[in-house]
Amino acid sequence: MTTKMITYVKIITGKDKEQEMNCTSIFRDVMYLKHKLNNVASEVANDLDLRVSEMAIIDTLGKYGPLTMSKLAATCFFSPPNATYTVRSLEKRKFLTRKRSVDSHRVVNVKLTPAGVKVFKNSYPTMIHVVNEFLAGNLTKKERDTLARLLNKLTN
Repeated sequence: MTTKMITYVKIITGKDKEQEMNCTSIFRDVMYLKHKLNNVASEVANDLDLRVSEMAIIDTLGKYGPLTMSKLAATCFFSPPNATYTVRSLEKRKFLTRKRSVDSHRVVNVKLTPAGVKVFKNSYPTMIHVVNEFLAGNLTKKERDTLARLLNKLTN
């Protein structure tokens, strides 16, 4: 995002102006990128008659296999209530099943049904293609590799 804005309320951050602007710029650009990628995901999800949150659950289970509700929520960056709501919606559509663990009544295991696997097989390649087109249209291969390395460094 290239829009330059100035701080309306003056505050002391303890950082010099360059550090402060760099932090603000990185934060805003990452949030803007998240918004743009969410729009890309929305287009793919809409074509499959899914919400982005539903597609995220299906993609996560398709990539990683059956998970507990808590692990699924954490992996998708959802709150437990949001994950439960979304899983319930997908269960009604017969894309996944939930089953209490035999070891603990508190643990609920979630897995894709054959219909959910079919949706995953349709959505995942499309999503990879669309995201790759978005990235390749804006970054060289070397820049994409650098971005992936830097993001991995910041998130691990």
